[in-house]
Amino acid sequence: FFKKGGLVHAVASAGGRCSPFFRTDSRGQTQRSPETHAPLPSSLPLPALRPQVRAVQRKVVPDLDDAFAASIQPGLTFAQLDQKVREGVQAEVDKAVSELARNQLEAALVARLLPDTPVPDTLVTEQARKRWAQVLADTRAKQQCSDEELQAMVTPEAFEAYKAETMDDTLLVVKGALLVDAIAKVEGVVVDKAELDEQAQLVRQSDAKGMEKVDDAMLLKQIEATLLRTKVLDLVASRATIDKVPMRDDDDDDD
Repeated sequence: FFKKGGLVHAVASAGGRCSPFFRTDSRGQTQRSPETHAPLPSSLPLPALRPQVRAVQRKVVPDLDDAFAASIQPGLTFAQLDQKVREGVQAEVDKAVSELARNQLEAALVARLLPDTPVPDTLVTEQARKRWAQVLADTRAKQQCSDEELQAMVTPEAFEAYKAETMDDTLLVVKGALLVDAIAKVEGVVVDKAELDEQAQLVRQSDAKGMEKVDDAMLLKQIEATLLRTKVLDLVASRATIDKVPMRDDDDDDD
């Protein structure tokens, strides 16, 4: 169990199946956790969760001064450290905002250009399998389930339930990819080999630090698709008129 945003999050074993995708609030009510990229089907059973406190620890923080900064990097002052931290945080915020804008733009394009366009079930199933595999991989990487519990989740019934519950998101991903490819061909947008190799090298370095091994050809294909999507959506954004509106209270979450 761990606490975040006023909620107690839990990793639970439900009916022999591990389910790390739910959380329990202060009233004891179970909610779906927003931390996962793709949730498990809501039809999976989840028992009542009762957190138990086993230890209480006191957090001791050092004095925020030049000595503390120098312990991180010799010769660094606290003012310089503070500036570096602020710049790093702002860079992450800008990156997150840019990606959010791309997601909203992609959804708007799909809604306007491909609202009722039928998508072959083979494409939907292929994309759903990729997302389902990512859910299982994330669960394994975070060690939220034992191998036996994880294996019990790998069933045709579990996948079909997941596919049905995430159908809207999957269709958006598939249609978005079709739009990106079409716009890229019309506008002549391509991914430079040097840029592709640079991003692939960064991923391989992360892989060496403990990430699961990924087939190199598949890795390059995924990176190229991501870079192409970014280039195309940024191109569309540069030519479009985008109205920015304040975030509503109900849009905010614990993340």
